[in-house]
Amino acid sequence: MLRSRLGCFLRHKIILKNMDSIAKSMANLHVSADAKAGFAHSNPVDVYRYHISETLAPITGKPSSEIYERLAWTQTFDKGDLGLPVPALRIQGKKPGELAIEFAEKFPESELVGKPIVNGTFLQFYFKPEPLSKLIIPSILKKKTEYGTQMTNWA
Repeated sequence: MLRSRLGCFLRHKIILKNMDSIAKSMANLHVSADAKAGFAHSNPVDVYRYHISETLAPITGKPSSEIYERLAWTQTFDKGDLGLPVPALRIQGKKPGELAIEFAEKFPESELVGKPIVNGTFLQFYFKPEPLSKLIIPSILKKKTEYGTQMTNWA
């Protein structure tokens, strides 16, 4: 029991110590100024949505804001953390299934998400758990019982 509590304490201490490096790596993400400004007033998962939409914009030729609006939570975790229905992008000239394959091949693995999985005409994105926990755990520790009661100012 003591060993597990000590391990938990040490993990939290390491996470808090590494928050500085996470903040620096988040600053290096290819995210617009508008998106960065929105982070302070949104769900931590929005960091992932912005990152995915900014990465997909040059691949798809669509504005990142349009992609962001179409990224959605999935119904079950086996379908990813976020999903993008490629037909919703309304790209003419190729079948949505072909576009999904093309976009998945061009999408680079990053510090936040792995390469997307193609499921028919959908792209499924899976978050890398370590960066997500480093975003959320300090917020929980800071807000304590208030965490989760408001969707704004999560940091």
